[in-house]
Amino acid sequence: MELWSIRNPLELDIIYSTGTLITNESLIDPDYISAYDWMAAELDARVKRPYKLCRYPVWLWKCWDAERSCKPDLRVRWGRKNEDLILLRLDIPDNLLLLSEFHLWHYALNGWYLPTNESDESSFEEALRKNGIDNKWPFPEPYHSMVVRSWRYMFAWEQLDSSYHGSNLGSSIQAVCWEIKREWILEVSRFRSK
Repeated sequence: MELWSIRNPLELDIIYSTGTLITNESLIDPDYISAYDWMAAELDARVKRPYKLCRYPVWLWKCWDAERSCKPDLRVRWGRKNEDLILLRLDIPDNLLLLSEFHLWHYALNGWYLPTNESDESSFEEALRKNGIDNKWPFPEPYHSMVVRSWRYMFAWEQLDSSYHGSNLGSSIQAVCWEIKREWILEVSRFRSK
């Protein structure tokens, strides 16, 4: 499958010198570590880690924005202003990837319940109200488990009510895998972030 990943030049050096790149967990925002742990567990359930050092997935784009271009638009800001970056075009075997809807990923990042439709959201909020529970993460059980289970819809976005979630549902598809291998690189484009 053709994918893109925006990396810094040092990561490209790592790929060329070691043959592979894995995620450096020290670069993950601590506020989002539980969502990254969850995504790692979801990937691990489908694609076994190639070795122990692969603790967190590598993020990629299958389609940055279907309305404009699946390839990431380098005219928007990526990273810090004026940062030198690299866009990798890759060909990664489909069976090593887990695809998800980018906009829905924010439900996991923020600890929100991902409803299937408006009625589902109302039912969840009403259950919280009846039990005197604030609608904010982390939730007590059984609501915590309900919220985490709801995030699986980011992998099956076509099952959600698009009239409720918006017509752009499914237009930005991200992918995760355990590593980027040198032999998967098709093209390297250097650019400076806006």
